[in-house]
This record gives sequence, C-alpha cells and structure tokens, in this order.
Amino acid sequence: LIDLHQYSPRIYDVATSFKFATLASDLLQAERVRLYQTGMFRKAPPATTTDISSQTAQKYNGATSWHTDLGNIPVDTNGYLTFWCPTR
Repeated sequence: LIDLHQYSPRIYDVATSFKFATLASDLLQAERVRLYQTGMFRKAPPATTTDISSQTAQKYNGATSWHTDLGNIPVDTNGYLTFWCPTR
C-alpha cells in the first residue's frame, strides 16, 4: 500500500509532523525536506509447523536486517532517508 497519507488523516498527521520533519532535516543536514511517499508493508502471521510455507514465513517474518532502500527509489540523490514506524 503506497501513499497512505492521502487517504488517512491520522497517517498524514504522523508523516507530516514537525517532529519527523525536524529529525529528517537534522539527519540530512538540510534546510528543507519533502515527503516522497508513505507505505505500509505487512508481515504475515507465523505459519504453523505443519504448514508447507512455514520455512518461507520464518525467513521473511523475522527481524529486518540492515539494508538500503535507495536502489528502489527513482531519485538521483543520497539525500534520502526512510522512517519505519510499527503500527502495533
């Protein structure tokens, strides 16, 4: 799900909050920042041990390891960052 801030006032308020904008500005050492997009990524509930997909579920539902998202973004800059925020 992409650009949720366009459909949810609550997500809009969080994504455009002064607190996050200030933090992003400080981290990027930039005077101004822009919101590129909001997105939601869901992890499936754990599979049972008898489920044929249990190994796959265990592989993808664990902790997110260190990675970079910049290669997936069509922006020619290193002045980009992501915030991850659990919804529950």
